[in-house]
Amino acid sequence: MVGVSCIAAGADSIFAQAVLDLGGQLEVIIPSTDYRTAKVKPAHAETFDHLVAQATTVITLPFDHANREAYEAANEQLLGSCGSL
Repeated sequence: MVGVSCIAAGADSIFAQAVLDLGGQLEVIIPSTDYRTAKVKPAHAETFDHLVAQATTVITLPFDHANREAYEAANEQLLGSCGSL
C-alpha cells in the first residue's frame, strides 16, 4: 500500500500516519520550497518533520512561495500519482 499526502495539519497528516501504522509506504508532496518555514505552525512541526522523515518519497514542487498556484499544483500532482482499482 502506498499513500500520497501533502501532510497538512489535520486529515492529511492523520491519513499519512495511518498509512505508516498499517505498514504502507508514504509519498509526500510539498507545495513549495518555503512551505515548512512559511506555513507549518509550531503545533504541527513535529508531526510534519516525522512524516517527512518516514516518507519513502518526498517531492518538493519548484515554487518559491506557498501560495494558491503551489497548492493547486500540489493537488494536481497528488491526484495524478494515485491509481484506481
